[in-house]
Amino acid sequence: MKYISVLFFSTSVSLYAQEETIATETTTETIATDEFGIKTYTLGEITISGNIYFNPMTIQTFTGLQKGQNIHLPGDELSDAIKKLWNLEYFSDIKIYEKNIIGNVLDIEIYLEELPRLKNVEITGLKKSKKEEILKEMKFAYEETTGKNNNKKLKIIEGKIINENLIANTRNFLLNKYRKNGYYNAQVEIKTVQSPTNKKEASLHIDINKGKKVRIEKIQFNGNNQLADGKLKKSMKKTKQRSPLNPLRIFTPSKFIAKEYEKDLENLVDKYKENGFRDARVVSEKATYNPQTNRMNIDIQIEEGKKYFIGDIRFIGNTVYSDYQLKRVIGFEKGDLYNGVLLNKRVNDINDPDGNNIGNMYQNNGYLFSRINLLERQTHNDTIDFDVRISEGTVARFNNVTVSGNDKTKDYIILRELSTIPGQKWDRSNIFESMRRLQSMNIFDAQNIVPDVKNADPVSSTVDIDWQVVEHGQSQVEVQGGYGGRTFIGTVALSFNNFSIRNIFNKKAYTPFPMGDAQKFSVRAQASTYFTTLSLSFQEPWFGGRKPISLFGSISYSKQSAFDPYTYKIDRSQGLAITSVNIGLAKRLADPIFTLSHSLSYQNYNLNNYNLSYLAFNNGYSKNLAYNIELTRDNRGGLHPAIFPSAGSIMSISGKFTFPYSLVNGVNYADLENQREYKTVTTTLTSHPVTGADIPIGTYIDANGYPVADYRDAAPNQTKIDQKRFNWLEYYKFNFKADWYTLLVDKLVLRSTGQFGFIGAYNQDRGLIPFERYFLGGSGMMNFALDGRENIALRGYEDNQLNQKNNTGMPIGGTAYNKFSLELRYPITLKAQMSAFILGFFDAGAVYNDFKTYKPFQLQRSTGAGVRVFMPMIGLLGMDFGYGFDKVPGTNRIGGWQTHFILGQQF
Repeated sequence: MKYISVLFFSTSVSLYAQEETIATETTTETIATDEFGIKTYTLGEITISGNIYFNPMTIQTFTGLQKGQNIHLPGDELSDAIKKLWNLEYFSDIKIYEKNIIGNVLDIEIYLEELPRLKNVEITGLKKSKKEEILKEMKFAYEETTGKNNNKKLKIIEGKIINENLIANTRNFLLNKYRKNGYYNAQVEIKTVQSPTNKKEASLHIDINKGKKVRIEKIQFNGNNQLADGKLKKSMKKTKQRSPLNPLRIFTPSKFIAKEYEKDLENLVDKYKENGFRDARVVSEKATYNPQTNRMNIDIQIEEGKKYFIGDIRFIGNTVYSDYQLKRVIGFEKGDLYNGVLLNKRVNDINDPDGNNIGNMYQNNGYLFSRINLLERQTHNDTIDFDVRISEGTVARFNNVTVSGNDKTKDYIILRELSTIPGQKWDRSNIFESMRRLQSMNIFDAQNIVPDVKNADPVSSTVDIDWQVVEHGQSQVEVQGGYGGRTFIGTVALSFNNFSIRNIFNKKAYTPFPMGDAQKFSVRAQASTYFTTLSLSFQEPWFGGRKPISLFGSISYSKQSAFDPYTYKIDRSQGLAITSVNIGLAKRLADPIFTLSHSLSYQNYNLNNYNLSYLAFNNGYSKNLAYNIELTRDNRGGLHPAIFPSAGSIMSISGKFTFPYSLVNGVNYADLENQREYKTVTTTLTSHPVTGADIPIGTYIDANGYPVADYRDAAPNQTKIDQKRFNWLEYYKFNFKADWYTLLVDKLVLRSTGQFGFIGAYNQDRGLIPFERYFLGGSGMMNFALDGRENIALRGYEDNQLNQKNNTGMPIGGTAYNKFSLELRYPITLKAQMSAFILGFFDAGAVYNDFKTYKPFQLQRSTGAGVRVFMPMIGLLGMDFGYGFDKVPGTNRIGGWQTHFILGQQF
């Protein structure tokens, strides 16, 4: 068997023509030979050898050779076959042998030496935790372009062929990863190590030396006469020089990243265009690295050009909207300073779905196929005339609307939340509204909700859309312990975010619990040495299945025993039992960011020889039946609006009203205070309850045993008064809350909040109720006292520390409060498995006895920093360190440093 010589050149290997004779069998047939000595054969059997992983028919298909075809020796057929096999990058050696010749029929054998397969990857030069992180990224990253930022990532899995392309891509992936984080001098060495037991397997040994971060020492501008250095440096969002006032640059690091530097050069030119300099350009730039200091110096030469102004703006092709309507959107008048960046945004800004621009006007009114272009018509002196050319197209409608990626959630559950309905006119704003609704369900990864718009057909004026989702957060388990209220508190809770109550008796639906209908169901138990609380809640987001009307309800039972916080003694013969029931409906309004809810709530407070600091009686009950109404506006947005909003706001105003019983029960509450009960000492001498002195027989004493000079001075029997006053609670209550989220720079978000609450009385003679009050201070987690109180967080002070107190020094809360807060937030990670961010805050707030003492600017203040971590199976965890500047009411002690643990709620 002889090697068949072919002429073939390749970047990987070269097979040169050589003189060899093909052995032939004795035959009566003559092999055709042309004038150049090229022989023609008929291809017979094709044998594949040396191959392990591929099917021989697959290899033959790759070559393009077929039995019975004519081949020439020398010729192109065999060299082309080898070239195709080399292009696969699966083989280290390829040879074609003559196997047999009978007459003019040539049988050949294709011998392949396969490249080794990947067995494992070993990394050196990093800590163990970082090695695991790198291996995970390489194993689970996608090769194809994915996500909003179109990041191409490498995929390394066991069994993959080790070729030069794999090695080069691995090296580039790692270098880009570290350079992206400022390690400009990172080095990656990759070696292939053959398996000692199997020559078809090998390992990749990757040595990583990330080096030190390269930071920018100085940015120098030349040629800028119209714009100051400071303004130009500010325009460069990610390229910042080291600052002596902020050497670490926490939120905008001074590390040098080549890709971000290129973007910032464009931002630099845009800054000039915003200020009228259309022709501004970067003439030259030079980034010089100093290996001795590991610093980068940047020199940028700028040519500013002259300043321009807006001339005439002409609209061409518009029939749907008039010139007047379009000019109002543009917002520029003749003679205005040229601002190329803003002008382009007003014409068409695809990155701002909520922006006021001409493109959105058409896209939000059905014109999917519209095209809007801004062109400079002419320039005369320092004035530029523009044409806005509009191709409107036809009105498009949604055709097929589908969902994918949902393994547990039923399709119709997702489809009913969408504003993209088959047959409905195309509206780009509805796509983003649908994304907000899906995000608010809290059962999908907010960053991986992708509306895949496809099959847009201008002929039929239809478009399909497939909503791609990734499920997460189906349930949360909470097991925690903490210390508060001078006792240890334990909590066990189970929350289901995608429950299906109709399958509760279907054993096959338990995977591990009935899921798929987006109902919310939670069970919670909390206990300490002196209290126990059990609660259950449920929510059906589409009650009746036809309209977005949410049915929600809850029931809870709490029992507290008498507890002395100073001696730590518990008296279980004294207790307060509270039963609470709440049921209501919430409706999404025509504007879907608004929700209106109505509910009825009932609480029964049952006292058994239990002393409350704000009630005179210790046996009996108080009942609270109230109607609640709340209007909420929520248009929070961003990559992860449920956990880390970066735009929009959430505002709510609520009212709580009881029936005005005093209008119909016939009780004169003004005279109630005069209902006295008199007692005298009639037998032996009695000692004074305070001083211990003897009290003579016949002396008048009040209901509490104190002697008085005259029966008219005796105190009223407060027990009977409170029993009548608070048997059914009577009040009205208003709350207002607002959160605003503003993206400042990069991912740095400012959260601004304001809160106000007030409790009033219908009948001033009956007075304000002792329940439903506001308690301020601490983390806001002291929720074990279920007397209707609202625990308002104010960091830098102990829990419930900033409250009004009674004459015994016990906190009784307030009937009015306000609170203001500013937070700077920056994300550490916003991934489906875990989201985390750090924050710095400034809080201020106060509670008041009544509205007469309300002083909105006399506040307790604090500042500090914290961190939040959200994991789908656990929920929100956090820790804050706060410092209170002001004195605690009733003391000379300031709040000072406090540590707060946050579980399951957000500030």
